[in-house]
Amino acid sequence: MKLMNNSNQTHHSIEEFILLGFPGLVHSQNTLFLVFLFVYLLILVGNLMILHIVTIERKLHTPMYFFLGSLSVLDIVYPTVILPKMLALFLMGNNIISFYGCFAQMYFFLALGTTECLLLSVMGFDRYLAICYPLRYPSIMTGKVCAFLIGCVWLLGFLAPVVSVVLLMELPYCGSQIIHYCYCDYPSVLILACIDDTEVVFDQAFICAMLVILVPFLFVVVSYIKVVQTIFGNKLIEGKEKAFSTCASHLVSVILFYVTGSVVYIVIKVGNVSNDYRIMMSVTYAVLNPLVNPIIYTLRNKEIKKAIARKRKVLHDMFSDRSTVAAVNI
Repeated sequence: MKLMNNSNQTHHSIEEFILLGFPGLVHSQNTLFLVFLFVYLLILVGNLMILHIVTIERKLHTPMYFFLGSLSVLDIVYPTVILPKMLALFLMGNNIISFYGCFAQMYFFLALGTTECLLLSVMGFDRYLAICYPLRYPSIMTGKVCAFLIGCVWLLGFLAPVVSVVLLMELPYCGSQIIHYCYCDYPSVLILACIDDTEVVFDQAFICAMLVILVPFLFVVVSYIKVVQTIFGNKLIEGKEKAFSTCASHLVSVILFYVTGSVVYIVIKVGNVSNDYRIMMSVTYAVLNPLVNPIIYTLRNKEIKKAIARKRKVLHDMFSDRSTVAAVNI
């Protein structure tokens, strides 16, 4: 009976957490709300546009654009895990989040981040097959194979953080309820646990995270080494330019993903950096790729630019016809 009581106390002594947000910017809540609302709307519009185009354009029904559409879905859902709650915090001061709601937010944030990491590696593998084995590529990367790869990416992405989040949730929380962050970040929740060796728990979770991140990264590196070898082995200049153009957007996205992640880790580890700056860097990491990916893939991709131009022409003709009809009726 005593063990049961202790278990109940462990799980129910804290029923909710308080998100502190940006402590040093408490007088700039309206500005923060407008900035992040604008960023969120840009993310939604940009990724929905990409998703719409790759869905309706039959010419884009290829493995590369199938994976790009999946990336757009991910880039919509990923920031949605944290941004709506942040906007409520900035606008209405709604800084309360339930115990289980906090860990649910943490889980989905980590799972979707892992999924994006895995998806980028699959997209690299797709470019490797397309450039290194162009004749066999259509027979290898079939619709079933693409669906299987996407299924594995999402399944592994959602399985990877389960153990870390469950173990963190099972720790005793009996002290402070204040999370010095604007969302439920793993290290920020861990320091609230009533245990002495939080560093050990964090290091264990960090090692698992590094394995999940580095294995796909090495996979991408090996894929692009093979791609570069194949491209420079091609004597046709036009062939080289076309091969590079198909890889450039994905390569920029991969570099951005890993570089910003590395910067965030360094900032977290540096002791003399303000907490507000740490939070801002973490949030920037969460929204930067979803924000710029539509721009990267639009600017560097001729097929998408042509599809956008065709869509714009259709809309222009439609509104022109309506205007003509309205003028005749008048």
